[in-house]
Amino acid sequence: MSDIFLKVFNMSITAGWLILAVLCFRLVFRRAPKWLNCLLWGVVAFRLVCPFSPESAFSLQPSAQPVRMATAADGEARPYIPVVDSHLEIVENNINPMLRETFSYQQSDSVAPLQVVTSVAGSVWLAGMLLLAGFAAVSVIKLRIRLREAVRCRKNIYICDNVSSPFILGVIRPRIYLPSALSKGEAEYIVAHEKAHLRRKDHWWKPLGYLLLCVHWFNPLCWAAYILLCRDIELACDEKVVKDMPIQEKKAYLRVLLSCAQKRRMVLMCPLAFGEVGIKERVRSVLRYKKPAFLLLLASAAVGMIIAVCFLTNPRREYRIGITVPPGSTGEICYADEEICSKGSSMTFYAEEGFGDGTIQLIPVEAEEENAYAEAWYITPGMPVKIEVEKGAWFRLGIVTENLTGADKEVYVSVKNVDMRVSSHTEEPESGFPVLGEISENGQIQEKTARELAYGKALWEAYLTGTLPDGSLLDYQGEEEAAKNSFAVADVDQDGEQELLLVWDNGIMAGIAEYVFGYDEAQDRLYEKLVEWPLIRFYDNGSAVADWSHNQGPSAPGDVFWPYNVYRYDVAQDRYLPYATVTSWDSGVGDTPPAPPLYDEGDFPKELDLDGDGILYYIFPGQWDGYYDNDCLVDGAELAEWENACLGGAAKEDIVIQALTEENIIPFGYPKPYVEKPQPQG
Repeated sequence: MSDIFLKVFNMSITAGWLILAVLCFRLVFRRAPKWLNCLLWGVVAFRLVCPFSPESAFSLQPSAQPVRMATAADGEARPYIPVVDSHLEIVENNINPMLRETFSYQQSDSVAPLQVVTSVAGSVWLAGMLLLAGFAAVSVIKLRIRLREAVRCRKNIYICDNVSSPFILGVIRPRIYLPSALSKGEAEYIVAHEKAHLRRKDHWWKPLGYLLLCVHWFNPLCWAAYILLCRDIELACDEKVVKDMPIQEKKAYLRVLLSCAQKRRMVLMCPLAFGEVGIKERVRSVLRYKKPAFLLLLASAAVGMIIAVCFLTNPRREYRIGITVPPGSTGEICYADEEICSKGSSMTFYAEEGFGDGTIQLIPVEAEEENAYAEAWYITPGMPVKIEVEKGAWFRLGIVTENLTGADKEVYVSVKNVDMRVSSHTEEPESGFPVLGEISENGQIQEKTARELAYGKALWEAYLTGTLPDGSLLDYQGEEEAAKNSFAVADVDQDGEQELLLVWDNGIMAGIAEYVFGYDEAQDRLYEKLVEWPLIRFYDNGSAVADWSHNQGPSAPGDVFWPYNVYRYDVAQDRYLPYATVTSWDSGVGDTPPAPPLYDEGDFPKELDLDGDGILYYIFPGQWDGYYDNDCLVDGAELAEWENACLGGAAKEDIVIQALTEENIIPFGYPKPYVEKPQPQG
């Protein structure tokens, strides 16, 4: 009985929000036709009687199940501990902790406190329901006894001396009962009113409303809904009768209404009595009635439909699953205390802030294809993961993420459109996927370093989204075009650690570049060591040489000389710093350079051209400011001497470049993330 009561209790709460919406509608649209109010009360009845409701993105219901009788506490499945699901911070932070404390119990206890409470509440609910139903049954029996002497005057119309007010009695074979003291004129108005009730099937709807009140008697909003339903039924019936009456007939109709109200001696729950409720409001409604304007009718109907859609449907189920990651965890699998079941053929997961980078896997609990879920999916905040699953199958969620602190870390994963239950499995399930930091290759488990995983993640992001580690965007045109770029991993600066080289040269000129990334193990992040025009030449003394993107200025033609920049690796800063910029001045290009400020004034200094080839060379030390200073001019022999001193006989490093493709990224051991495909730029 307690389980049934809990189900009814939740249905009553969700219907309560709809009742409040209908009450607001009645206040705002007072001039709207009253049959529309009755229609909305029918929507309320459907919400009260139907144990299931469709889900909708437009739903304004706070929760499909406001009160749940089970939770996960202290890392264990704990039934019979209530949880209020309201999505309100005050409830989550104050009421739910209080409920957990109040209804906590030991496993050795013979019965949980909540079991006692729900059992007593269920018994009280049943007693109240039987009491109200019994009251209505007794009222009908007493009334039928008084109607034994009623005389039929025509068809289903009866006259009786023992009644003082007209009404309809009966659901299957309804009869109209009139007081014998009524005059013929009064009887015509009353019969017209009661026949309007029959045409509208009010003799069905009002008993149904009372039956629902018997079930949901504990909800004050249901009492208000039933009272207003009775009132709106009468108002709608009055409108149906008087809509074509002139004002004089309306007044005569009201005189009969008032006389019947004065003769009323008792209020009956079940019969529909003419003059029963809201006499003053009915009088005002009849006198003020006029055919509603089309715009009013359209607006009220539209708002009524919106109310029905927003409150008759349940919100799409989104559950927030909390998982505890123990201190010092780097690759261990942690499991949720809940089990989830998709309502469709896929589930979408969202990692909340604080999760970091990691992987998730679904461990089948009740599934036909138990061996189909061995794959792990990369997940990080802001990047949803969509997993195709077997509809109706139950899973337990496993995650892998780092916790380098000395205390437990609580992380959260949200998932939509699922059913959830507390897991009854206390042992850790067997998982078929390699933990973070490992990769399965040829049947062997090979450990991967954090550096390799970080490089793998960066390559996936560049390949799938055109995003660099710092969040800036590349000239991205989709995966097919991204695969035409390349990368390499090598210790180019001779610091004992391998760097990641990303060569992005398939795109517009402004977007072409080569990036050199290092890895900060303490912060688990990548950082730039050098960005230049591809392809950079690295030397084993820590030098790097990068050609200019354009051979511009007074420089010699490209087949004679191409300008370049020289960088030196700085150990203290762990990055490349500008060492020099080298370009040329070809007298054949321009004997007199442009005016300042870009160039020094004066003609080509032939006295410096010792070899007489008409070409001099600029060697600008450090970060060049773009100014052509003639004091930096040397001839070819001096340039060769400088280059020899700069490189010091260093050997050029042989770096293996690979295409930026999936098969070349997978060996880094980082799972391919699921991402929403970005639109190609440009």
